[in-house]
Amino acid sequence: MSLKVEQLPRNHNSLTESYEIVRRFVSEPTELREYKRDHRGNMFLMKDETDNPTGAYKWRGSAVKLNRLFGNELSGVVTASAGNHGQGVAWVASKMGGSAEVFVPEGTPQSKLDGLGRLGAKIHLIGSNFDEATEIARRYAASHDQPFIHPFDDYDIMDGQGTIGQELVEQFREQSLHHDDLVVFVPVGGGGLIGGVSRSIKELTDGRVKVVGVQVEGSDSAAVSFGVSTSARQMHYEGFSRIYSSTSRPGQDGSYCRIQATRPNEEVDGTRVNLVGDYCARSINQYVDEFLVVSPRLIGQFYRENPNSTLEPAGALSLVGAEAYSNLPRASLLYLVSIGSGKNQDPRRIQNLIKGP
Repeated sequence: MSLKVEQLPRNHNSLTESYEIVRRFVSEPTELREYKRDHRGNMFLMKDETDNPTGAYKWRGSAVKLNRLFGNELSGVVTASAGNHGQGVAWVASKMGGSAEVFVPEGTPQSKLDGLGRLGAKIHLIGSNFDEATEIARRYAASHDQPFIHPFDDYDIMDGQGTIGQELVEQFREQSLHHDDLVVFVPVGGGGLIGGVSRSIKELTDGRVKVVGVQVEGSDSAAVSFGVSTSARQMHYEGFSRIYSSTSRPGQDGSYCRIQATRPNEEVDGTRVNLVGDYCARSINQYVDEFLVVSPRLIGQFYRENPNSTLEPAGALSLVGAEAYSNLPRASLLYLVSIGSGKNQDPRRIQNLIKGP
């Protein structure tokens, strides 16, 4: 019989415990720094999640999940990944004395495959997309009596990613940034990062800091699902495909929906997900204020204007969203906070974005 991975109820203590687990692996919070101001006086800041052995933030969720699941007795785990989650699981597993088998879809960037290899993962390159790789990995884990770790649709994973939000709230205090003037932009694929970050920020600031999800056109499952579930107003401005601004929350019965992505974007591979996670959607609908859907053209523009950027397209997505958001008509000045979520670049994909359709 395979080990069942239970989903436990979340409470405020889970935030504290998650933070303590994460600090065992990386002792200091990642940096929050200003990177520019615009002519209107808006300040742009980025939380850099790339300065670690995996090059991305996903080790956080892996650390919390594996510690809660195994304690100090980890042997082997199975997961599916577009690359960064697999590296996170492999790194944490190796630090805990265990190993990881990672199922990745065909077409995964070589940089991410190389990273998995460096971290000691056993790689299974299989399936034409993430969903196929995930289903194959689930069956493999069950037949080998090993736990399957989902890359985003898991409350423990979300709690781990949510430690970014905890660090941000403390850094806002240290830098004297007023909660009511802050907007945090979060890149979204399956929803694990925003599900965790939005919860921790909202609970630790009494809901005063605005949280905005950013998706790229095509890979829009979370945004569209949010729009329908919360009866969001859909607006159109230059630079955006759509903006969903919540006007209500799901009823007390917790009703919500999940809608398939229009056509997942191949070039922004880190957010190439067909369907937002079930647990993720519940958290998103409860805590997130708005969603932006941006054109891949804006991501290409970002690389033309920042040719030395080390961020991968999904890692730059929230910066692109913040830049476009700053051009919306509004009276007050803002602190626009983005999460630089990964640096495992595929040069071919970046060149395709720069060239455009």
